[in-house]
Amino acid sequence: MGYKSNILSNLFNQGIKLILGAFISIVVARTLGPANQGYIAYLILIFTLIGSYGHLGITNATIYFQKRSQHRESHLLNVNASALLFMFILITVAVGVLRITGIAFKQYGLYLMIAGLVLAFSHLWAALFISFYTGNERIIESNRIDRHIFIAKAILITVLWQAGYLDRNSLFALTVLGMLILTLLLYRRLGLRWSPAWDGGLLKQELAYGSVVYLSGILLFLHYRIDQFVIKMMLGNSELGIYSIAVTLAEWMFLVPTSIITALTGKLYNTYDDRQNQTVTAQTVKYTLYLCSALCLIGVLASRLIPLVYGPEFAGAAVPTMILLAGVVFASVAKVSFMYYLVKGNPYYHLIIAFITFALNLLLNLLLIPRFGITGAALASSISYFIYGCYYLILFVCREKFGWRSVLIFGRADIRFLKTALKPENL
Repeated sequence: MGYKSNILSNLFNQGIKLILGAFISIVVARTLGPANQGYIAYLILIFTLIGSYGHLGITNATIYFQKRSQHRESHLLNVNASALLFMFILITVAVGVLRITGIAFKQYGLYLMIAGLVLAFSHLWAALFISFYTGNERIIESNRIDRHIFIAKAILITVLWQAGYLDRNSLFALTVLGMLILTLLLYRRLGLRWSPAWDGGLLKQELAYGSVVYLSGILLFLHYRIDQFVIKMMLGNSELGIYSIAVTLAEWMFLVPTSIITALTGKLYNTYDDRQNQTVTAQTVKYTLYLCSALCLIGVLASRLIPLVYGPEFAGAAVPTMILLAGVVFASVAKVSFMYYLVKGNPYYHLIIAFITFALNLLLNLLLIPRFGITGAALASSISYFIYGCYYLILFVCREKFGWRSVLIFGRADIRFLKTALKPENL
C-alpha cells in the first residue's frame, strides 16, 4: 500500500479509537473515581514501561536491519523473538525478587503481578511484530487487527459496566487480555513462524545501533510520564487520578502523529532518494502542525465540559488539560520528525534533545508541583514539549536547509495533495 493510504488508514483507525476511547474513559472515571483511577493508571504505567523498554534496543533496530541488511526476515524474527523471551525471563525474576523482598510491588496481589507480567510480555512481542508489518508497509493490515481488538475491548467494558462488575481488577484484566490477543493475532497473520534461535553477532550489531534509540526512547517515556511519578510521590493517588484524565484527554492529540509515524517510517526506509525523503518529511511535519493546532483549539473549548462529563470530582482536570494541549501540539511535531534522523543512521540528535527535555521537565515538575499542584505539572510538561518540537523545526530549517515555507506554509500543492488523498478506498 502507498504512503497516503497508510496514513489515512491510520487516521481512520485512530479516529475509531478516539471516539470509543472517549466514551470508555468517561465510564471508567465515573465508575472507579479518582483514587481507583489513579491506582489502575499507575499499575498500567509501570508494566507498560517494562514491556515497552525491556527489549534493550533490539526492537528499535529491527526495521533498520530488516531493510538495510542482508539478513533474512525469518532469521531476524527468530533471533529477536528469542532474545526478547530471554529478557522477559530475567525481568520476571527481577520483579519477583523485588516483590518478595518488599522493595517494590508489595501493595499489589499475586494476581495483579502475574497479569502485569503478561501485559509486559505482550508489549514486548507485539512491538517486534509491528516492526515487521511497518517495514513491509503492511500498516493497513495491522490496523485492522488493532481496531477489532479495541472495539471488542470497549464492548466488554461496557457490558461489565452495565452488569455492575466493572472495577479496577476487571478493567486491568481486560487491558491485559486485549493486549495478549492483539499479540497473538499479529503473530498469526505475520506470515513468519518463530523458531528459537541465537545469533550473537547479529544481536551485537542490533544492540550497537539500537542502544542510542533505546536510551532516547526511555528518556522520552520518562519525559512524558515523569509528571505522574512526581504527582504520585507528592500529592497521592487522588490527584494522580484527576491529572491522568487531563493527560488522557490532551494525549488524544497524539493520535495524529501515531497515525503518521508508522506510515512515515515504512516510506522512509523503502525510499533511497534523500531529496524525496526531505520532501516527505517536510510535508508530514507541516500537516501535523496544522492539524494538531486545530485540534488544540477545539480541545481547549471542550475542556470546560470535563466536570459535566466526568463528574464534579474531576473538575480540577480542566485547566491542566488546556495547558497540556498547547504543549502536545509541539510534542506531536517532534514525534513525526525524529524518524528522519533514525533512517539516516544518525540517532544522536534525538538522544540529545531527549535528555535535555527530560531533565528540564523533571526540574520544572519538582519546582512547580509543590506550589501549583497538578496545574504546575501541566505547565512544566508543556514548556518542555514546546522546546522539544522547536528543536526539530530549527534543525530542519538551519541544518537540513528545508526552508521555512516547506515546513510551515500551507499552499496550493498541499490542498491538491489532500484532495487526491481523501478517498474512501484508502481507509
